[in-house]
Amino acid sequence: MTARQIAIQQCYTLTGLGSHEVVLGVTPTARHDSLHASYLLNLGRGWEGVRNTIVADIRASLDLGASKQAADLLIVLRRFLSERLEATSVRSLNGPAEIVTFPSRNGDRRAACC
Repeated sequence: MTARQIAIQQCYTLTGLGSHEVVLGVTPTARHDSLHASYLLNLGRGWEGVRNTIVADIRASLDLGASKQAADLLIVLRRFLSERLEATSVRSLNGPAEIVTFPSRNGDRRAACC
């Protein structure tokens, strides 16, 4: 997997995940490419919908005690967000970046750029 990943702190900001929901220690592999591609099939729901689906899947994995699956999904999420930020950076050269809001786990809405 050659795509860059965003920093964990950026991931917290853009997703509402807490530090207790982030499982590290997995190295990106071709399996992550496949998982990433499967989530991209849902882009018709918008990037926020895909992001929220991945976050929900991470939380569901953690609830089930599947920490390896949660760590794999975090790799996919970080790649997905990196690609979104890169696309937004290019687009912002031609105009202002969009501001989006997203629900945190407790239902509050947070704002983030991109």
